[in-house]
Amino acid sequence: MSSILRAENEADQKTGAEALSHQTLVDLNLHRAVADITAGKTEYCLEPLYALPLTTPDEVLFRQEVFRDLENPRLSQGLNAFARQLWAVRRNQALGRAASYPKEQHRWYLDSVTDYCEALKGLARTLAEAPLVSAGLKGFRDWLGSYRESEPFRQLSARQEALQQELGAIRFCILLDPPDIQVRPWQEEEELEGPVYNLFEKFRQGTSRNYLKDYQGSGAMNHLEAQILDRVALMHPETFSRLESFCASAQDCIDPGIKTFDREIQFYLAYQDYLAPLRQAGLPLCYPLVYPLVYPLAYPLAGEPSSSCRQQASLQGDHQAGDLPRSKPEEPPRIICRGLYDPVLARELIDQGMKPVENDLSLSPEEQVLVVTGPNQGGKTTFARALGQQFHLAALGCPVPGREARFPLSPRVLTHFGKEENLQELRSALEDDLHRLEEILDQTQPGSVVVLNEIFSSTTLEDALELSRHVLEELRARRALTVMVTFLDDLAEETPGLVSLVAGIDPSDQGSRTFRVIRAPADGRSYAAAVAARYGLTYEQLCQRIGS
Repeated sequence: MSSILRAENEADQKTGAEALSHQTLVDLNLHRAVADITAGKTEYCLEPLYALPLTTPDEVLFRQEVFRDLENPRLSQGLNAFARQLWAVRRNQALGRAASYPKEQHRWYLDSVTDYCEALKGLARTLAEAPLVSAGLKGFRDWLGSYRESEPFRQLSARQEALQQELGAIRFCILLDPPDIQVRPWQEEEELEGPVYNLFEKFRQGTSRNYLKDYQGSGAMNHLEAQILDRVALMHPETFSRLESFCASAQDCIDPGIKTFDREIQFYLAYQDYLAPLRQAGLPLCYPLVYPLVYPLAYPLAGEPSSSCRQQASLQGDHQAGDLPRSKPEEPPRIICRGLYDPVLARELIDQGMKPVENDLSLSPEEQVLVVTGPNQGGKTTFARALGQQFHLAALGCPVPGREARFPLSPRVLTHFGKEENLQELRSALEDDLHRLEEILDQTQPGSVVVLNEIFSSTTLEDALELSRHVLEELRARRALTVMVTFLDDLAEETPGLVSLVAGIDPSDQGSRTFRVIRAPADGRSYAAAVAARYGLTYEQLCQRIGS
């Protein structure tokens, strides 16, 4: 079966990508996103899929097209219904394995096969009715058609249907004469259900409250039921013999290809569900245009919709085909992120009736280092996180938060967020910084994205400045895109390839944060003055208080 996560020619190759480390997931807050995405889906083991980036723009485009197909609500609903049906199949199989009586096991196994055949029938209908564009879903639809027409499956379906009909036709009588119970063949006895209903019909007075409740038993047979069933089997030996023979060969009826599809489609559906609150709140989502690090002029951009899905140019549904930004062949590759925000933070704010502040970023090919400064709690770390998230989510082939995203496919995202010293550890915060940065430099490749947050905060200002400059030089030599959030304004001094970004404050109230990160020279003194003024600690304020 062809995978819906990788193109057939890519699936046969061993990927050279490395999974995002757990620490990087934590630094970028993606561990919380993954936990929310995979909540309630433990059986699918999806976590590794959200940590492993793709390695080529073709692979990214392959997944993006599947996501575009799933924007069709009927298709998504049909696939979710299939997932629930297959869950019921696995549940029946588990109940069969746990059953104490052989004939009870056989019934659970037969029901699981029946549910399996019905699930595939519904899945085939869902895929046939959908106007599919993606190679992944079209390839699976073709495979599913061949599988359902195969002789083994046709025999499986025919045998379970025949057995269900035979078992459904069995009728017998139970004679209760406590403490004795007799089981004998049905002899055309009169059904009493109808006469009883007719007898009490005259007492019916309009509609009344229904006091009936579904009996929620364990589903397991007791010894009395098992003995009754044994005697019924003695009256129909051929049917129960065929049932036993069938179940011996059909305990695990789910084809490996169906198991793979069932897991892989959850990668898309779970992420789609995660984005739903953002979409409902009107926040922008887009498919990033991803290009290779070595940029051949004629290379097709991942994220550019194929001709048959132009009408689905954006997740918001309000753009036409021509509205999607694309790099022209004569233009050098650039990094563009418009409407950037952190989806984890956005979901929290939506729950509080608020929305996140969106940020924009545009870089030329020569600009490789971003130094982000500004007041505390001004959104610097959130901006850096959101940028790292954007690169990783794009490398998964997923839609990303924002109005427009265009950048090279990064081979890996690396992070180090400075932390306070822990007395339980046997090394200082500075040692931890140096150790982690050495690892990052060893792992950095051209095109890597490195996010550094408040490093070297435990040492002196002079040492922190010297060490930070050395780290930036090493990362620039390795041609990485580096985002450094720092309290060191001197790092943002004008240098070729370096961009100074500043977390803004409200001009009318310098103690208020705008959470917008803009290009501007670093000016830490103005923030210090604003804080001093806010707390009445400027020179003039102090003199006035002392004089009074």
